[in-house]
Amino acid sequence: MRPWLPCMLLLAALAGCKPRGRTETTAPAPASSSALPATPATRTKGDCPLAIVPGRSLGPVHLGDRVDGLAALSGLPVRVTSRAGATEFLEVGSLKVRACSGVVSEIWLEDVRTAPPCVEVPGSFLPAVQPSVARSEFTRRFGKCTKLPPRKGGSFDECADGGVRVGTGLGNFIQVRVAAAGSSLDDTCDPAVDDGGVRDLAPDELTQVLQRTLELDALVPYWHREIPGRAPLRVARTDANRAVTRLTMFGTPVIWVEPERIKEGRPIFEFTAVEATAAKVTVQFRFAAEGVVGKAVFEKRGREWLVAEKSVVER
Repeated sequence: MRPWLPCMLLLAALAGCKPRGRTETTAPAPASSSALPATPATRTKGDCPLAIVPGRSLGPVHLGDRVDGLAALSGLPVRVTSRAGATEFLEVGSLKVRACSGVVSEIWLEDVRTAPPCVEVPGSFLPAVQPSVARSEFTRRFGKCTKLPPRKGGSFDECADGGVRVGTGLGNFIQVRVAAAGSSLDDTCDPAVDDGGVRDLAPDELTQVLQRTLELDALVPYWHREIPGRAPLRVARTDANRAVTRLTMFGTPVIWVEPERIKEGRPIFEFTAVEATAAKVTVQFRFAAEGVVGKAVFEKRGREWLVAEKSVVER
């Protein structure tokens, strides 16, 4: 065999292993829809990371959190800066918070550029936010946005159906505010005008009040999730909740049980009635496994239904 032949054969073999084509991976283009970024799977604590999730949360603070539990939930110091009627303004670490009747309704950073260097937008084309970011680039991370009419002191772009707003003004700051989808920048904690007429709740409103009923602190002593058959929670499917597709408890979706399939002795939670007017919703419920009945009364504050009264009685 000629001395150079093995080398030629080896080179030919290596050439034969070369991929027929290469797939180039590029960063996806900025989203053009108003779809929300992905929600972080778990709640964080502390000033970092500061994930902005439109309509849901900013860092460790979530819409719907109760003010009296914010310090434990966020792992941050909490200070009330002002209070007027049902409205409270607070500082939670580097975050600003507005609460209605003790429930978080809006969260914001005064300036993304001076915030802790861990601001991110999960699910966007470029999640990490640099302190030097331009406002236009930052706003694009939330997909399709609409410019709101100019306001005293600055202007806002509204994105994700009101779930997040990006503002600027004198001093070239970049403010970001997270609120409920469908909300308005001018929403207040004032109760809605109520003529007393009965009405049907929209599916998202019904979901909100039923979910908050399950989360009542007065029900906590009766769940006993350590008992076999208690988790995931089973909920009777009735006319009162048929418009709701998903509720969660203990971190997992509830299991819906049709009335004809309910077996005596099984731990089934029941929403027995839901009555609504323009400004008030009353939810009645029972949990026969624990021998308790109760009700929760919700009042309208802006776009949120907040707990105004609650009672649980053992029978």
